[in-house]
Amino acid sequence: MEEQNFVSVSSSSSTAASMSMISAIPNDVLENILSRLPVKALLRFRRVCKGWRSLIDSDDFVEAHLSFAKLHEKPSFVAELDEKLHFFDAHDLHFVVSMKELWQSVPLAPLSGDFASILSTLSWFDGLCCMGIDVNFLIPKRPRIYQIINPATRTSVKLPKSGLGCPEICQIVRDPVTRVYKLLVVESMYPKFRAEIFSIGVDASWRKLNGAFGCHRPLYCRPFVNGAIHWIFHPMLYRKTGRVIKGTPVTIVAFDVSQERFLTIRPPEGLNVDENFDFVADFRGSLCLLHFDVPGLKMEFWVLQDYDNSVWVREHIADCHFLHKGVDVFKMYTIYMGTVNDTEILFLVKVMGLIDESEDEIFNISYNPDHATFETVEPRVANELEYPIFNLYIESLAGRNTTGHENNA
Repeated sequence: MEEQNFVSVSSSSSTAASMSMISAIPNDVLENILSRLPVKALLRFRRVCKGWRSLIDSDDFVEAHLSFAKLHEKPSFVAELDEKLHFFDAHDLHFVVSMKELWQSVPLAPLSGDFASILSTLSWFDGLCCMGIDVNFLIPKRPRIYQIINPATRTSVKLPKSGLGCPEICQIVRDPVTRVYKLLVVESMYPKFRAEIFSIGVDASWRKLNGAFGCHRPLYCRPFVNGAIHWIFHPMLYRKTGRVIKGTPVTIVAFDVSQERFLTIRPPEGLNVDENFDFVADFRGSLCLLHFDVPGLKMEFWVLQDYDNSVWVREHIADCHFLHKGVDVFKMYTIYMGTVNDTEILFLVKVMGLIDESEDEIFNISYNPDHATFETVEPRVANELEYPIFNLYIESLAGRNTTGHENNA
């Protein structure tokens, strides 16, 4: 019994000494160390003491951890396949999680007959995923059900039903002023575009927006620059529907997240922006436009030097030899995936065959603006999955302070 008491006292003294040493670490030093750690480790360290829990849960730390990951971590990816999300980097598979495990207890019952609701990912932002029940498009007025999920922390927030059933845009955004995450939904319905927005953890219902623009490339990454997300609006794709006035020029749309309004930016003067090839991207805090000249096998790299006055500067022209694949095909288009470490712009090129889909080819390309060079990206895991389309993924603590559900699975 004496030995047990001795051990107990010794253990208590050791614990007290350890806690004293921990508390002696300056907060700025502690934050610098912890911000470099993976989310799984941080979730464990929240249990060390109240001080660490308070630090790790703070908005400032969540932002510092996210900023470090964006600038220094190696790129990771996520692919949706067979109702599962596969997370991997260039060489290894990190983990696989069932989408139904991440989804809260919302019944996935059939709508009618043989038509069943489909669970799908709609957008990614800061490690957060917007997942929705993809209802049958034969019933376009049926509200959609959305959840904002963080796969790393297994937390999720279920949103109220939206009145827009066929969104062209369903994008998570973050207000740089309030730090609140929002979900923007834009739907193209005759005779105009309709938009709604929901502030996560703040709003009780969706709010309608005016002046929306559609996007012919739905459910893909859109660059976040100057407090706004951006995409190219091609009116010619909507003229037959009567949703835009004939003669409306091609423009770049900016949605200001804080002011919640749609703005327009003129493309470079005299530039014929292609609806299939060209796209806007984020590079070191500036909005960029990649304009492809297929016959010339060239790419022009433009930077928006004066954001308020739509002043563009063409920084360089790069050789783009992979464009030769698009000369004798039915269709070829690009999809912006994101920017990694402020050094590489990642995008996907899909070449559609003349005869059938078996001839389609997909290439994942990395562009380095500093060296004006292209490189093919071929993650081994994506090849093994035989699923070449994937999204950039960044692990984060985002969303933990938003009222929601924590899945311990």
